[in-house]
Amino acid sequence: MVLAQASGESLPCKTLTKLGKAANWLLSLLDEASGAVPNLGPNDGAYALPLSVLSFSDYRPALQAAGLAFLSVSFLPRGAWDEFPHWLGLSINKERPQARRRAARLRLDGMDSWAYLRAARFQERPGHADQLHLDLWWRGLNLAQDAGSFVYTATAPWDNALAGTKVHNTLILNERDQMTRAGRFLWLDFAQAKVTATRADKSGRLIFAAVQHNGYEKLGFIHQREVQAEGRGWVVVDHVQPKADQQQVQARLHWLLPDWEWRLEGQVLRVRSPRGWVKLGIASSLTEGMRFSIFRAGKLIHGKAGADPVLGWVSATYGVKTPALSLNVDVSGFAPFTITSIWTLPK
Repeated sequence: MVLAQASGESLPCKTLTKLGKAANWLLSLLDEASGAVPNLGPNDGAYALPLSVLSFSDYRPALQAAGLAFLSVSFLPRGAWDEFPHWLGLSINKERPQARRRAARLRLDGMDSWAYLRAARFQERPGHADQLHLDLWWRGLNLAQDAGSFVYTATAPWDNALAGTKVHNTLILNERDQMTRAGRFLWLDFAQAKVTATRADKSGRLIFAAVQHNGYEKLGFIHQREVQAEGRGWVVVDHVQPKADQQQVQARLHWLLPDWEWRLEGQVLRVRSPRGWVKLGIASSLTEGMRFSIFRAGKLIHGKAGADPVLGWVSATYGVKTPALSLNVDVSGFAPFTITSIWTLPK
């Protein structure tokens, strides 16, 4: 469609509106340091028109071209990403206004970092059972990441295995997905999320959000999550609330981190990023029985847990998977209780 618009062919007004909204949404989740975006849901795209020296994961060339072609605006300031629209004959000059960046609904901003909190109201078939998943970015590094998809049609366990709740940065209760799986691509009884509170700073940037979803009501529980930007770090508090009287439940918190050097010191996991040590501390109101396990490339490398070949992988592009660190924290007891994750970023 970019080529059609650049060559002078007209596009329907509704199509332009949809393309504009999609581009604005993508722009709102763009990591400015790397040009990447969260790897949410199914990922089976293709790089059919590589008219830029920048990488496949850098969305800035496509966004700049889309803004110029469909909306006659420049989404981004001048940069290396302008090569793509240049090859399409789309001029970039002072007469082209630069679009104002719109904030995503649940994009939170911290100091040199930002987070995206997943809280969907599904109108159509969901791709992944990933409610309350959190993506965390710092200085171009995706610290807490989405595993992607890998492949859909391989033999078990790789028959769209990365669509389940357990590989996302959220809670899984009683080892049950948030929704009922009914085939490789089909989920039943959609888990629906809602935002219960938000708070912005003086400049209008979102720094706090509280959300919940109803996917575990069938088990008698509500999962609530609060995310707060705090100084040079982040605080994530997960609440497990019973719908009626106190009930016993097993909860597992999962964080997927890059494949970096790591050290587990008590209840604090340290990972060595290219820009210094990042700390992730875990605490729970259930003071006893918290168990830590770490998987890498499908293998257990710390703790006591059963084998699980799908943990410890990330798939940035379809059909390719690379090792990552899957931190699992298991607690069990009577709800209500909380699990708190404290991210501390280097200066």
